[in-house]
Amino acid sequence: MTKTIAQLKDELAKKENQLLELKKKRDSLRSELEQVERDINDLSGSKNVSRKTASTGRPGLRSNKRSLGDVLADALKGKGTVRVMDAAKHAAAAGYRSASKQFDNVVSQTLKMDARFRKVARGKYKLKSSAAQAGTTAKQQTPAKKSVAKKTSKKKTVKKKTKKKAAKKKTA
Repeated sequence: MTKTIAQLKDELAKKENQLLELKKKRDSLRSELEQVERDINDLSGSKNVSRKTASTGRPGLRSNKRSLGDVLADALKGKGTVRVMDAAKHAAAAGYRSASKQFDNVVSQTLKMDARFRKVARGKYKLKSSAAQAGTTAKQQTPAKKSVAKKTSKKKTVKKKTKKKAAKKKTA
C-alpha cells in the first residue's frame, strides 16, 4: 500500500494535532496537580510538599547547601586519623543528606579525590594541616594532585629502566 504525498501530509497534520492536544491536557493536569499541592500545603501548614528539588530536579533527592568535601573537612577538624565509616557517620551527623545506599563508598571517593585529605593507611584518612588552618577548597588544591600524578608516572618509568638493566646483566 503506497501512500501519496498528500496522504502523508494529512497524516502528519493529524499527528501534530494529537500532539498539541496531549500537551494541552498535560499542562492542564499539571496546573491541577499544583493546585492540589497548594491545597495540601494550606491544610497541613507545611511550606513545601513539592516532590522536585530546585537543584537536582529529581524527585526524592534533597540538595545540600555545602559539598561533601566541605562537610567532611569541617567535621574532621581537630580529629586525628579517621576511618571511612566514621567519616561517613560524622558527615551524616553534620546534616549531609544522600540517597546513596552505600554512602561510605561516596565518602571514600571524596576523601580519595579531595586534596584537603591525606591517606594515612588503608581506609584511614586525615585532614591535611594546611587545609584545616586555611580552609582551602579542593578546586584551589587540584594542581598539587596533578604534580603527584606526574611524579608517580616518572617513578614507573625509572622502575622500567632498572628492570631492563637487570635483564641485560643476567643475559651478559
